Order: sequence, then structure tokens, then C-alpha cells
Amino acid sequence: MKNNGIVSIIIPAYNAEPYIQETLNSIYDQTYQKYQIIVVDDGSIDATNEILQKEASNHDKVEVISSSNKGVSMARNIGISKAKGEYIALLDADDLWENDNLEQKVQFLNQNPKYGWVYSNLKCISESGKFLYNHPNGRDDKILENILLWGGEVVPGPCSNIIYRTELSLKAQFDPNFSTAADQDFTLQLAFFSPGKILSDRLVSYRVVSNSMSKNITVMEKDHIGVFMKAKEKKLFPSKSFERKCFANLYKIIAGSWLKDGKNPFKSLKYIVKSILTYPKIVGKYFS
Repeated sequence: MKNNGIVSIIIPAYNAEPYIQETLNSIYDQTYQKYQIIVVDDGSIDATNEILQKEASNHDKVEVISSSNKGVSMARNIGISKAKGEYIALLDADDLWENDNLEQKVQFLNQNPKYGWVYSNLKCISESGKFLYNHPNGRDDKILENILLWGGEVVPGPCSNIIYRTELSLKAQFDPNFSTAADQDFTLQLAFFSPGKILSDRLVSYRVVSNSMSKNITVMEKDHIGVFMKAKEKKLFPSKSFERKCFANLYKIIAGSWLKDGKNPFKSLKYIVKSILTYPKIVGKYFS
């Protein structure tokens, strides 16, 4: 087990030219300076790698790993495998940290050894970096159950927010079968293996990008169902009734996504029916 106080910051980057410099600057400005930065360039075809190589030549804490395009989950796993620190921090290539983000989270983990991971609330910014709104607050009560229940916000923006003890990487890894739901699957793993804690301050700025992968409803549908089927296989649901309720809530979310973002009422209706058949008590939620 590493015990050196270093935070290994893992950044997957794909065509991140517009944002990566600002993201790195938000790390350089941290009040806590015991860190290494591992950026995995996942086959970018813009100037991302050129920017990264320049940063690596100017900052000895920056390491760049160039990879063929294998997807964000594999990129994170590659970076995590190179981590030398006591802690691992996740950060996406377009998001930003407040300058005391590392300090607050490392201090919490140092002072609370029973917790394996920590995260905070966050705010949302535009593509140009302007403040948009405060993201709904997360929670840390019954983390595993509430993620499965879709019980409101639990871990906001996990892949730019979570810091966890490196030894947990032997148990919790990113599943390359998932893209948009990889963060949900990862937080389920963390919550299963170790208690987590939320800090009330908004220490992360999550950039809302118009071409976000989360807008792809077909991928979202496949991924989230896959995560829940994996959770079922791993016996993460404490009872069959709870499992049916969770799946019904998931189908309700997918139905809403197909109607609102996918503009497809037929697919939406399919999932409404599936939701009700899975857990008939959910009917009341459609009329509340």
C-alpha cells in the first residue's frame, strides 16, 4: 500500500484541444502540490497531443501516454495502472477544479481512514467557461442503494470529482463495455467495496458541452441497462422487490429520454409499459 501523500491525477483526453490547457492550469493552481498528472491521449486527431507534449516538457509532474483510440474507460484504466500515488483523482479533459479541491479531499481522507473515497458538490459552466448554475447537491446516505434507485443526485460528475485510495483500484475498475454509463458502474463498485463521503463545497466545475456523448440515447439505453444487468449478476440488489423497483425506475428514465431528447414517442411508450410491468406500483409516479 502506498503511503506517500501523492495524488495521481488521471485525465483521459480525446480531441480536447479547446479545453485541456485550462484544465491543466486548474491543477497547477492547486493549493495541494503533491501530485502527478497522467494524461492518456486516446488517439486524438486535433492538436491535443501537441499541447500535452509541450506541457510535459515544461512540467516534470506531467506524464503523457499516447494510445490508439480505445475509448474513455480503457484510457482511464491505462492511466490508473501507472499511478504512483497514495490517492487517485479522476478529472475529465474539459472540466476544472477549484484551487482547494485536492487539499480538502486529501485532508478528509487523511483524517478519516474508514472512508475509501470522497467527492464534493459542483457547479456547471458553459463551453466558454462561464458559470451556468449550481448542480443539484449530491448525497452520501446509502450510496449504493440510491444509485441503483436513481434516487436523485448521489455522486455528481464522478469522473472529475472522485478521489479514492489507490488500493481500491485493485477492486474497482472502469468497464470498457460501457461509455456513457461507465461512471455509474464505477461508483457502484466503489460504494460496494468502501464507504464514501460528500463534501458540501462546490469544488468542481463541470463543463456542459453541446455534443456530449450523454445525448446519444441509443448508447445511453444500452449502457445503463448493461450496468443494471451487471449489478444483478454481482448481486448488488438486496432483494428481488428492490431490484424490480430499480429496473422500473431505470425504464422510466429511458422512456423520458426517448421522449424528450430522442423525440421518439413509440420507444418511450415501450419503456413506460416495461416499467409498469416490472413494478406496477410505479404507476403512481407517472401521475405525480
